[in-house]
Amino acid sequence: MQKISLALLAAILVAGCGQTPSQPITESTPEVSQEQITPEVTEVTESEEVTELPEESPKKTEPTDSYKQEPVKPQVETPLESQEQPPVETPAVPQTNQQETQVQETTVQAPVEETKEINLQGSLVEWLGEKIVGASHPGSFNLQSGQISLLDNKLQSGSFVIDINSLKSYEGISALEKHLLSDDFFNAPSFPTGKFETTNISYTSPTQLTITGSLTLKGKTNTETFNATHDLDSKTVTASLNLDRTKYDIIFGSGKFFKELADAAIKDIIPLDITLKY
Repeated sequence: MQKISLALLAAILVAGCGQTPSQPITESTPEVSQEQITPEVTEVTESEEVTELPEESPKKTEPTDSYKQEPVKPQVETPLESQEQPPVETPAVPQTNQQETQVQETTVQAPVEETKEINLQGSLVEWLGEKIVGASHPGSFNLQSGQISLLDNKLQSGSFVIDINSLKSYEGISALEKHLLSDDFFNAPSFPTGKFETTNISYTSPTQLTITGSLTLKGKTNTETFNATHDLDSKTVTASLNLDRTKYDIIFGSGKFFKELADAAIKDIIPLDITLKY
């Protein structure tokens, strides 16, 4: 309606002025077209904007796409965490095992040292006196004290004191006991004790060993070496020693010093059997 009214108005004005209609029409046409285009464009723009609004609504679905991509993020983070954890956990396991193994090895290999007192009730030194020709007489001494040291159940050192006055004849011959305690033999009034102390011990098997030590009798000290057996079950050390009594100034009836005794002489070697319980 606006286009038609404007055109008629222009025609009337031209006719009133006496001008040819071709010239003013061309002049007025651009004016009309410009005014008309502008609203048309605005109308089209507005219409396009209106039409685009529904088109934009599907575009708003893009957040849904981004929402779908969100699960991808934890998938990326998860392998990163899993890659970081194994280097930390993997070395930790062997280190712990190594430490436990070292503790176990230390516990197994650690030497166990023990010092044991000698059981005086079950320990003694037995002797046997013999003539060259004739009778033999067995007997024993009790121990006054003693102790041993063990390392991993192996004898490392030991010592014991012999009670000379405890001399006993197994035959019950009191006259023999008095004679042996006199100055002719052990001289108990002057030397009431004897002593043995180890200086070296070596095992030839788990139960067999060789012992070297110092023996003191009647004030004389000499080095003695003998074989021994160590019984772990009964906690007993047993040994046998052939004692040369003359080295300890026990020379009564010795054929070495009294040649005239001949077959009546007493043997110089006295077998000793030692039993130590702990």
